[in-house]
Amino acid sequence: MVFNSATPNELPLNNELNLTIPASTFTHSNGDAYQGQVQFYIDYDPISGNIPVINKNFKQGILVSDTKVNFIFETVDGSPLVISKPLTFSTKTKNATIGSLDRNKAKWVEIGKVENDKTFANIDHNGPYIIGQFSPVTRIHTQVVNDVDAGVSFTTLSIKNAQQQTISIQPDQDGYAEFYVPSNTDISLAVTDVCGNVLSESSIPVGQDSKQQIPNIILKSQDLLTVKSKIDACGLPLSDQDLVNVHFQSETQNLVAYQSKNEQTYVIPSCTQITKASYYRGKERQFSITFSGDVSSQFLNIDAMPLCIEKISGYFSVNDVPVQLEMDQFYIYREHTDPKNVVITDLNGFVISIPNVDGKGQYKPDAIIFNHPSLSDCQLDSCRDMTVWIDEISNPGDIVKIRIEGMMNGNKVEGEFINLLKY
Repeated sequence: MVFNSATPNELPLNNELNLTIPASTFTHSNGDAYQGQVQFYIDYDPISGNIPVINKNFKQGILVSDTKVNFIFETVDGSPLVISKPLTFSTKTKNATIGSLDRNKAKWVEIGKVENDKTFANIDHNGPYIIGQFSPVTRIHTQVVNDVDAGVSFTTLSIKNAQQQTISIQPDQDGYAEFYVPSNTDISLAVTDVCGNVLSESSIPVGQDSKQQIPNIILKSQDLLTVKSKIDACGLPLSDQDLVNVHFQSETQNLVAYQSKNEQTYVIPSCTQITKASYYRGKERQFSITFSGDVSSQFLNIDAMPLCIEKISGYFSVNDVPVQLEMDQFYIYREHTDPKNVVITDLNGFVISIPNVDGKGQYKPDAIIFNHPSLSDCQLDSCRDMTVWIDEISNPGDIVKIRIEGMMNGNKVEGEFINLLKY
């Protein structure tokens, strides 16, 4: 869609959504006013995940029958434009809520108001935004385990609510999962392994409390392989801050786990039929072992002693002062929805997003998000003074090495990240 920014514009987005744009409302990235033709795009469903909403009464809920949008404004030659005057986003959907994503808190925050059966919201940035009907929410906690209550890795949990909406989440390495669903409803749960096999199905009633612990999801032992791994961490004990990455391989699967103890047990789907395990600390593969015979029998011992294995590394600093990362959940991966988007995260508020990655080279991040008392996050145009160098990247399970440096709000920022590409 193309329109003239010198005049006011009323843009119908679909039968329910409308965007009102005042005259002379855009600037270039450097702050200079822009008058002329504007190319306008809408990215529907720009962000995935099971994220709650905070309404204007500070109650936590979830939006059902929701639509997520991100607005993109460019000059006719493709240069990005910045919103300098608020736009008005409106919907004719009754009882609708409009929310804006607060990335720091990982929550949608209600921004709309209702007038004459319509919901309006002022738009001062590209988004993402969400539109839907507010429903009270319950946060569900559970764990995927085997028959002796050991957590199971590498599964996917699919949740279908009464409105027939389905979300999918990946429990952590120990099988723990939490997610949000509308309160006072029944949900259906299905656990699948990395091969796509359904390992468990169940139905759970959800009450009206804000939190609910549901029973562990117990998988059958015949569907699982228990791997006991023993390594030497250069004479020192491993910890959550000092890890080894383990790369399990088969003809069809590449799985990356972390090991935070010198002896650690993993429970993984037996369908993986792993034939090789490699151990990494830093960019060097320190030890590999290939298995012969049938390793899908339910138990496997891996003894990497007495090799000394070096650590992975993740460093990020502001004005030469390091920012602490949660190394037990430090990952680098390609997004499932767009494999060209590479993400660095510690799953605890630290995220660097790098779009359009085709291989080694120099890139611009589109988001750097972390908790720092004196430095704001950057997104899209505000990251323009940051540069990312991808020195090494290939397939899941192989080494990826990324450097970043530049200026954010007058502060010097730099970092280096070495890990295995998770997926």
